[in-house]
Amino acid sequence: MHPVPAFFLDNAKDMMRLGLTFPFRYVKMLLSDPYYVSVRGAGPICIRKKSNDLWVTRQVFRTRQYELGHFPQADRISKRYRQILESGKIPLIIDAGANNGCSALWFAKKFPQSKVVAIEPDPENCEMARINTKANPSITVIEAAVGGAPGSVTLANPFQETWGIQTRRGGTGKKVEICTINDIIASCGPECELFLAKIDIEGFETDVFSANTEWLSKAMVVIVELHDWMLPGQFSSLAFQRAIAQHKFEIMISIENLIYIGDFDPALINAQLQTADAK
Repeated sequence: MHPVPAFFLDNAKDMMRLGLTFPFRYVKMLLSDPYYVSVRGAGPICIRKKSNDLWVTRQVFRTRQYELGHFPQADRISKRYRQILESGKIPLIIDAGANNGCSALWFAKKFPQSKVVAIEPDPENCEMARINTKANPSITVIEAAVGGAPGSVTLANPFQETWGIQTRRGGTGKKVEICTINDIIASCGPECELFLAKIDIEGFETDVFSANTEWLSKAMVVIVELHDWMLPGQFSSLAFQRAIAQHKFEIMISIENLIYIGDFDPALINAQLQTADAK
């Protein structure tokens, strides 16, 4: 498509999904760095000029890559969410690889009675996530990496892009603490119950799914972006394939993500809870 029509089409899509005022960003970006855009349903989002923040914002809120409502299993997901609430607990959402916080805002909007824990190892991205989510008390941002076992990592950015921060055990430079999924669940206390985990950590999923994966049996939804395309010959998704195969999920595809949906039967769970209460 010719650049001029493509420009207007792109902005028309922004206005339809993100709000009529979104194109005002062209003025704002001339005046400051970073600058703020207003996103319908999400509020103000802070954008760094020399970053992938705008692309991430569009991917989350315009392309809607984490939308679950159009899948045939949407009703089952909603029932599980309500079942956790009805049991007196808080649905826990873990956002591993939170980048600038847009994904955490998306999940908090879709599941407003949940607790969202956003994990991001890069300090600059983490600061953006804190800025963008500070108005939402249900979101907690943690500067850490997510792995399969405790320890520490160093950061690398081979693509020199804010979306491409990679974590590696060992190495030289500033150390970043590793949290396991089980650690995160435990830190939230018994009042929370795992509902959804989103994992987009630029190849370190190899580490996350190499050990301590029993949490998979508790998750209703697992959203993962795998990175074999980025790391050819390293078979970085192999640990994930082995771990997820031990559990009963249905698989959906959304843009870059695989979405695994569990087989929780809320009616059965309620019956089990009533039986336990009777004893």
